[in-house]
Amino acid sequence: MKKLVLIASFFAIGVTFNLKAQFIEDALRYSQNNGSYTIRAGGLGTAFHGISDDIGALEFNPGGLGLATKSEFTLGLGFTRNNTESSFMGQNLSFGSKNAYFNNIGLVTPFMVGDRNAAFAIGYFLESNLDNNISLKGINANSSFVGWTAKNGPTGNAYLDNWTYHLWLAGKNGNNTLNTPVIGGNEQINFIQERGGLHSITGGFSIDISKYLAAGFTISGKWGRYKYNSTFEEKDQGLNYTSKDSIYFVNDTTSPPSEVCDFNSLTYESNLEQTIGGISGSIGLMAKLNQHFRFGLAVKFPTYYNVDEVFSEKASATFDAPRSNFDNGISPNPWTPGEYTNSYGIVTPFVYSTGLSFNAYNLSIAAGLEYSDATQLEFVNAPEGLKAVNTDIVKYLVGQVSWGIGVEYDIPFIPFAVRGSYSSTSSPYQDNIPGADMQKFAFGIGFYAAPNVRIEGLAQFSKISQLRQNYGVDVSKYTFTNNPLNFGIQLTYRY
Repeated sequence: MKKLVLIASFFAIGVTFNLKAQFIEDALRYSQNNGSYTIRAGGLGTAFHGISDDIGALEFNPGGLGLATKSEFTLGLGFTRNNTESSFMGQNLSFGSKNAYFNNIGLVTPFMVGDRNAAFAIGYFLESNLDNNISLKGINANSSFVGWTAKNGPTGNAYLDNWTYHLWLAGKNGNNTLNTPVIGGNEQINFIQERGGLHSITGGFSIDISKYLAAGFTISGKWGRYKYNSTFEEKDQGLNYTSKDSIYFVNDTTSPPSEVCDFNSLTYESNLEQTIGGISGSIGLMAKLNQHFRFGLAVKFPTYYNVDEVFSEKASATFDAPRSNFDNGISPNPWTPGEYTNSYGIVTPFVYSTGLSFNAYNLSIAAGLEYSDATQLEFVNAPEGLKAVNTDIVKYLVGQVSWGIGVEYDIPFIPFAVRGSYSSTSSPYQDNIPGADMQKFAFGIGFYAAPNVRIEGLAQFSKISQLRQNYGVDVSKYTFTNNPLNFGIQLTYRY
């Protein structure tokens, strides 16, 4: 996947070049939701577009809200067990994490407008869970972060803004370019933590426009927070500074000027915090062809997000041997340039969807389809440097398709319903690696604790692989596979 880069290390480059950290991934993060919305909808996946008859219709097809025959209140909780597997320089690592959260809370109320069915609904939904952890470790024989930054960071009259010079890892040539002996063969270790979520409160209304057709619309306010921390380490693999087993030893210099660079290790830490707010809406039609068939069409309008972000970074180095202006081999001037702030807008694509379902003998079979053109993603009201990112969006992204099939069965004579589904979402990138399409399997159960009280359960497994870069392009790349296992429970009360 071209241009799929690891945010933190490119943030370092972006700040250095006054680009302030906007990349394709910043837009994709808020245009691709991974939430289940409701526990029942999560069990049916994309196929819920063909059913849309409860509070979940607010996020799938508001035309289906009027299919609710009674007022309905829902409250759902979720739990995610996240397992990430990474492959970097021939080494594979796994890391697990878990978290719990509110999934949804909502109310739908049907009523009559003359002789027509109508309904109003309002609900809170967790649209995306952004929590993730990635652990990397491997020896990079052909590149170093120090060498890459010395070459690609600020040079010329701006060389003082290059942290390799501040940490005495690089020396200045006569034309103010930088050189360093630290060019490869180091162990690179990176631990990445992502935290946050994208939330929405959505209100909707639907009304029958004929005996067989209902129309609806929604308005949605969105907000969220995203935190990113990356701790990147680069270490000489030698035993000590006098040993030839050490790659960097006493004879290595940053020349000119002729200064010893007995490099031992670099630690580079970057932190990003984004606060997000947005607004969107949707319209939908739901046709009841007869008592057995439903067919729906819906359009989600582009979401406009405003993003405020704060970025900070720091770097420090250690050396095998002290010299006159070192203190015990530790650089006396760790690089801490302070915080950078930025604001910009993101506009997401239209999302077009359709669904069909058939119901007979307590069995519902459903299918759903979504399409969005990822090239419509756009940064707006942003610094000049983002024009290049908007160009990359058009060059490297494509249309994205999600589809799914699902079944739901109310078991006769016992108060249980079961459901299951399979959904697939194609990668938004033109160039992919194996596993880049998201696969999702879901299973659910409903227990009727009383005629008007239902308890829903969900188990949902997803898998997706991505290609990313620690820095540069094709010099420190890795793949990671994310395998979240989501569980959920929901109370539904009808009155």
